[in-house]
Amino acid sequence: KRVATAMQKYPVGTIVVKIFYDEDHKKRPFSGKVTGYNVGDKLYSIRYEDGDGEDIVEEELAGIVDITDERKGKPSERKDGFVTKKEAAARPRAPEKLSKNDNEPKY
Repeated sequence: KRVATAMQKYPVGTIVVKIFYDEDHKKRPFSGKVTGYNVGDKLYSIRYEDGDGEDIVEEELAGIVDITDERKGKPSERKDGFVTKKEAAARPRAPEKLSKNDNEPKY
């Protein structure tokens, strides 16, 4: 089992919800979870429900951590660590940031 290091604020298993454009070019929430942390690069690895993933810095991760989870920052108790699309869509999220150039969400 992986443990958080002194430099790592969010442990493996932390649940996140992030808005992405789906295949129909519509915005929708995707749930995911922290799957690792690179101490050298200070990057968190995130895997989303659709199998996609990304590496992000802590500041960005802080904006997508599931704020409705009372266990904030703790691993999920579910086997897969994910929530359903319906659950993710019903959860309040931080306001999206829009880029100045194209009015697309900027992450």
